[in-house]
Amino acid sequence: MKSAKGLAAGLLVVLLAAPSVWAQRENVYGVELGYRNPRATQAGFSVGGVYGVAADEAVDLGIGFDFFRRKYTKETEVASQDFPSGVHEATVQRELEYVTTILPVYGVLTIKMPLNYSSSVFLEGAMGYTFLFNTERNYEEQVEAKRTYHGMSWRMGGGLLHRIGSRSFLKIGVFYHSAEVSREKKESPRGLPIWKSVDLSGIGVRVGVRIAPY
Repeated sequence: MKSAKGLAAGLLVVLLAAPSVWAQRENVYGVELGYRNPRATQAGFSVGGVYGVAADEAVDLGIGFDFFRRKYTKETEVASQDFPSGVHEATVQRELEYVTTILPVYGVLTIKMPLNYSSSVFLEGAMGYTFLFNTERNYEEQVEAKRTYHGMSWRMGGGLLHRIGSRSFLKIGVFYHSAEVSREKKESPRGLPIWKSVDLSGIGVRVGVRIAPY
């Protein structure tokens, strides 16, 4: 894992150290829908995007993000009524609500290897920062809490690119996302560092559209 983090950090350095590449090359755009399974939260769908440049026919450099949101509610039917028209009406009360939002932001390096004219395989490495926002509302006890976590993260993956137009490609891939975010970093009464953390690492799949010259 340390070697993967080192590689991802190197990719980020390449992105930040190459402004001339961004100024001279053709733009790359992408939109992706994914499904991820973080260890410490429920699985769900995410939507993401990437903007960058095609350094050449084999390498893309870019900046990307993902947006993941899950909502859990506990609701109870407390009364009901049937009308002569056949309509059944329920009176529902909401007792508990949790909203979890995960927002990773990355520098991304993509390497493409052609199989034929219309298809290529790709490898992708990304390094960045991940935010976790968690909101809890307990309506029964009239308690509301908001927690924000953050930390460094990296992502590695690969998959298939298939040409569907002169500048458009269907993108299908799998990935592993490593992120352990934390909050309330402080010292214990004994002088030891302590914090609260959430492990968001996990595997996922994604499908999207890539707009690029090649």
